[in-house]
Amino acid sequence: MRTNIIAAAVALAIALFPSAALAEKTRLTAVSGPVSGGWYLGVGLVAKAFTDANPNYEVTMLPGNSTSNVIQLQQKKADLSIGMHTMNMAAIKGTAPYKKAFPNIAAYANLNDTARFHFVVTKKSGITSIAQLRDSKMPVRLAYGAVGGSGEVFCGWIFESYGFTYKDIQSWGGKLYSNNFDDIVNMTKDGQLDAIVWVGPGESWFFTEIAQNVDLVWLPVDEKIMDDVAKKHGLGKGTIPGSLFKGMVGKNIPTVTECNELTVRADLDEDTVYKLTKAFIENLDDIRKGCATWADCTPEKAAKDTGAPMHPGAVRYYKEAGLLK
Repeated sequence: MRTNIIAAAVALAIALFPSAALAEKTRLTAVSGPVSGGWYLGVGLVAKAFTDANPNYEVTMLPGNSTSNVIQLQQKKADLSIGMHTMNMAAIKGTAPYKKAFPNIAAYANLNDTARFHFVVTKKSGITSIAQLRDSKMPVRLAYGAVGGSGEVFCGWIFESYGFTYKDIQSWGGKLYSNNFDDIVNMTKDGQLDAIVWVGPGESWFFTEIAQNVDLVWLPVDEKIMDDVAKKHGLGKGTIPGSLFKGMVGKNIPTVTECNELTVRADLDEDTVYKLTKAFIENLDDIRKGCATWADCTPEKAAKDTGAPMHPGAVRYYKEAGLLK
């Protein structure tokens, strides 16, 4: 009887005054990209490495995009994120596509993954250049991914440099789709799309899937357009290798480029970001195996040249690891 009373008292004490071992976990929220995309996969792998190394933390994964992720951090609806250099810099400055500044963002790793702008059309559409859309006022059926995502934003910048807009396409009888990539695959196979926009490093599974049934053509961005977009928005210039997608691209395609970086709220506590950065770097080999588009990221490259300022917690880790002076 005495034993039962003691046990009951201990149980009550634990319920009312939980020990450190039973204390509630620190909960964080991570926003990334569409559920079927590489950002979601990569950030998920980082979150797993972090929580495996720090079991007192719990991370909830949510989809997002390069524009809205910054706003989520600013509003403290998210703690961890991923974004592009130029978009993060635009958010901090309050320049297009943002209407005001969103400065509560800091980086903890530069992924150094060259993200390329892909403008891909079906051969059946007869489209041979981006300028043709403007010149012929084509009623193109275009899928650009999530509204506010890098595909939609970068394509809008490029169209404006060519001298037309999304509204023009709609006025010509065209249609714009912001469906997820699973839908885009099915819509293209069913003949409901003429063109697809994607921004990302390496290869994307959905182009490979579509190409099993539909002939695709990669279109270049004109040199003067790349120069204009670079001047106005800070995008880089590069090429889509002709060898991608088992040679389906066919030849090197001139296009604009960008890099991604892992980010957090700037006001997230230093100790948490230190642990997050440490988990990312110490598990980078496994993370790269799981997310092949991050294959070019190294500990040395991760510590430098981010668009958003490096978080003090990340700086502390990199200095201790000898990756920053």
